[in-house]
Amino acid sequence: MDRLDAEATDDALRVLRDLAAWELTPHAWERAAAFLERIADALETDDAYALRRAVAGLESTVRVKALRIGSDDVRGVPQVVLERQMALVHALVERRAAPEGGDRAR
Repeated sequence: MDRLDAEATDDALRVLRDLAAWELTPHAWERAAAFLERIADALETDDAYALRRAVAGLESTVRVKALRIGSDDVRGVPQVVLERQMALVHALVERRAAPEGGDRAR
């Protein structure tokens, strides 16, 4: 297990900040919510590899192949997902600001 580093943290922050502007199908938002939980787990265990995989999975949710003709089932971020995203951004910013090897709030 690799410990979290600045590169993994910065990449996660970039994707999480972009998420607020995404428009996805309800199913894709469910997938995104699951990846947010994986990101939270990776932060809890300080696992850079798991964080990178979760972020890559989250990014993959925006690659909607195609919708049915006439389908307007694409929506902005649900409130519950937005709240989780904001909490994760806050946790990552705090982690990045913590001194190396210092006490980190989780």
